[in-house]
Amino acid sequence: MYVIRLADILLLKAEALAHSGDLAGALDLVNQVRSRVKLPAKSSSDQNEVLDITANERRLELAFEGHRWFDLIRTGKALDVMNSQKDGQGNPLNYDVQPYQLIYPVPQEQIDLNPFLTQNPGY
Repeated sequence: MYVIRLADILLLKAEALAHSGDLAGALDLVNQVRSRVKLPAKSSSDQNEVLDITANERRLELAFEGHRWFDLIRTGKALDVMNSQKDGQGNPLNYDVQPYQLIYPVPQEQIDLNPFLTQNPGY
């Protein structure tokens, strides 16, 4: 069973609106999610900043729900974010995520069934 929360849908729509240039509409949706937990409204007139605000709101609102990795992949930020992670003392965690790790391997069973399939690079 898949459970999708309203906040997830609102923030995905906010991201789409920001990409299409409707920054006010995007921020309205972000602020709708924030007002539910009595956080102050966000504002900006810069598209990149609105996208960052939306991404951060998704990170906070959907923490521990399994969305973050897919958000990073979708936005093309996975390598930068993962490879710059630090511990509580500011020391690099050295995750060393490689580009091939951003996609899953093709299951060997499927390759065996279809001779036209090839394995994704790196696997």
